[in-house]
Amino acid sequence: MNDNQISENYKQRLSVAQYAKSLNITPTHLNRVCKSVLNISPSNLIDERSILEAKRLLSYTALSIAEISYELGFCDAAHFSKFFLNKTQQKPSSFRENTLNNV
Repeated sequence: MNDNQISENYKQRLSVAQYAKSLNITPTHLNRVCKSVLNISPSNLIDERSILEAKRLLSYTALSIAEISYELGFCDAAHFSKFFLNKTQQKPSSFRENTLNNV
């Protein structure tokens, strides 16, 4: 699992098992390798890429939160908002507002 694979597929919300399958290894082995080499789980690595793109879209586009959620492969805006809040401790709307106020 490398950054290119994640960057190419993060919008599809692939699971760790799907990445492992593409590498012909088990999810357990992928988890072990990621933690030993990168000190992060594969699922957190995938989530970090999604959050990075979410922050970029919130900061530099006028897309609605619903449009961003669909762009990132979430089934609905509520699920995306919960995910974003869980990972950043901010609502997407608050993040956008804070970013715009700091420009």
